[in-house]
Amino acid sequence: VEPFTKELFDNVKKTGVKAYPIPLAVKLTEDDNTKDAPIVLGNFDGFPDPTESKSDAHVLGIRPALKNSNVQLITNAFAYKLETNKAGNEVTTVCVEKNGEKINYDCSMVIIAAGAINSAVLLLRSASITHPAGLGNHNGLVGKNYMAHINGCMIAFTPDKFNDAAFQKYFCIGDYYWGDDAYPHPMGEIQLMGKNDPATYTWNPPAVFEGKDAGYIAQHAIDFWLSTEDVPQQSNNVQITKDGRIKLTYHREANNVQSFEQLKLRLKKIMNDVGNVDRRLEQIIWGGYDLGISGVSHQCGTLCFGNNSATSVLDVNCRLHHVQNVFVADASFFPSCGAYNPSLTIAANAFRIAEFIKSIL
Repeated sequence: VEPFTKELFDNVKKTGVKAYPIPLAVKLTEDDNTKDAPIVLGNFDGFPDPTESKSDAHVLGIRPALKNSNVQLITNAFAYKLETNKAGNEVTTVCVEKNGEKINYDCSMVIIAAGAINSAVLLLRSASITHPAGLGNHNGLVGKNYMAHINGCMIAFTPDKFNDAAFQKYFCIGDYYWGDDAYPHPMGEIQLMGKNDPATYTWNPPAVFEGKDAGYIAQHAIDFWLSTEDVPQQSNNVQITKDGRIKLTYHREANNVQSFEQLKLRLKKIMNDVGNVDRRLEQIIWGGYDLGISGVSHQCGTLCFGNNSATSVLDVNCRLHHVQNVFVADASFFPSCGAYNPSLTIAANAFRIAEFIKSIL
């Protein structure tokens, strides 16, 4: 942890808030001295990492898998349809377009992990005589109940405080996850971000920073990320238009926005209290932005799992109810989304699905 974020962490805890360090999958230089490219920690949030210090799916999943002789990775390929046998209870073919050429792959099992939006889209595009509304869509629920969290960034601009942290994403605040005395409903969680892009700081800075460049403003700003639970609603959904395009419908304004706004007030109260501990934070000018329909990084819920085939798309092992050899291993299966990043739940569930598949092979 860097000195700036350690000091802020300690001061937040002095106000009575039970902040805690965020577990980060970062392989630092002292862990592996073979890297030539410099590590740019500020880009870890939402960016690919060419230094391979970020323990992402490529570094810890795909690349190790490719060391096995029975694993092949096909790139620049678009899987656009799954075809079934005549009975419609088993997928036999994956239809792919690769560099303009249509290729069909025979298969005995299909595991989909294209993200909640595109996994649903693939099933919808796989409509057939036996599955006229889309593969697995016997109850019309494929693509329904799309969730992506009520997300937003709050930037505490600090004219009197210098922030020299290269990667400030250090701690999280979950004190208000289940509400408090003033608002007894779940509000979600608050965490520090890596840093915003330079253009974000110069887009609409406070008047006190007029004429200052992005680097200066960034060093007088503390970036927070807030997430509130997204309540599943069938009106939030993924569809295919008549010309084959993806249509995403998301009514953020009709969702859990009140809890999100309450969470913003809690953060302002925390930082006001911190200003009583560190006088250089007495003056804070708040800025930031809320994510709308374009914020799809936490997408989940479009292929809900459950015991009842009438009210869910997948069974408890994340297999399509009426298609015996198709599994889904991304966040599509979520019946609800909580208020934390879904990545670890996706990973844990993927291991669970893998164990079940091994047991039936």
